[in-house]
Amino acid sequence: MSDASVEFQDFDLDRHFDFALAHHLDLVRHYFPDWDAGEIGAKLYEAHVKEVLHDTCCRMWVGVQGDRPVALIEASFRPNFDPAIGHISDVYVAPELRRQGVARRMMQRAEAWLREQGAASVDLNVAAVNDGAIAFYRRLGYETQRLNMKKPLG
Repeated sequence: MSDASVEFQDFDLDRHFDFALAHHLDLVRHYFPDWDAGEIGAKLYEAHVKEVLHDTCCRMWVGVQGDRPVALIEASFRPNFDPAIGHISDVYVAPELRRQGVARRMMQRAEAWLREQGAASVDLNVAAVNDGAIAFYRRLGYETQRLNMKKPLG
């Protein structure tokens, strides 16, 4: 399969939600095993997606091959943050399409939209153990600005 066969579309809740939810729950289980990735996590994510789709300061796209979703990205401006800083999240590409330029094209689309909306810069979060994604973002010019740290209180 090639990058050229992936078409980007606006995210549609009815057609693409199950794909996005499966990706989200897999990510949570893998990188944040102590978070609730069950029914409550699914309901929270559904509420988030519905909010994104109805908010003019947020945008989601899905990459499809034919009718099959294979990639996902979200771009937004976060409340209570500097309005000149855009945010990218939920970047996902199906394993069989990685390293073929799909993520790069999605990032370019999201960054262009954020720039059109007035962003002067963009940030994103990535799990500290996701070496592949960190290297990819660095190749795109992203630099580490802050670190989140966590301590269990139990």
